[in-house]
Amino acid sequence: MLGALLTACGGPGPGSATGRIRIRSAPAAAGTDASASLPGGPVISAWTAAQLAFENAVRTADATAPELAATTVVPQLAWAESFLTLVRAAGEVATGPVAFGDPRVVSQGPDLATVRACVHDSEVVISAATGRPVAGVLGQVDDELFTSVMERTASGWKLANQSVEVGQCRGS
Repeated sequence: MLGALLTACGGPGPGSATGRIRIRSAPAAAGTDASASLPGGPVISAWTAAQLAFENAVRTADATAPELAATTVVPQLAWAESFLTLVRAAGEVATGPVAFGDPRVVSQGPDLATVRACVHDSEVVISAATGRPVAGVLGQVDDELFTSVMERTASGWKLANQSVEVGQCRGS
């Protein structure tokens, strides 16, 4: 999902990324391994809503999209807003579909859960002026391994942090 979250932790900005994306996430949630016993339910629904909110926002480079704040919390929310601001300033937007694969809850505690998914990301960042893909990872289709930390809030589960590794889903 655009290397969904490339500039967190000081990575290159829009249009300048190359190589593997590796973003550190918050520590995995304390708790038991829930992959075998949890169908995902509300955590997976909230994860999917957060991914869709980001995808919709990046299509217009809208850092103020209300869906972001409704599905995402700090630090991920601050990162997404900053990234979208940079994309807009560079005159870029995203286009193309994203297939979220089969997201799974791999651990869950009372207030944190970890979701993993192999995502086929055909959404690429393009120059709004030319319609051409930007150079580097953001302008390329790839398979990405998402590891997402979801946080329980008063209004439900929200995306709190996420790491994305390009090319890590082959054979998955």
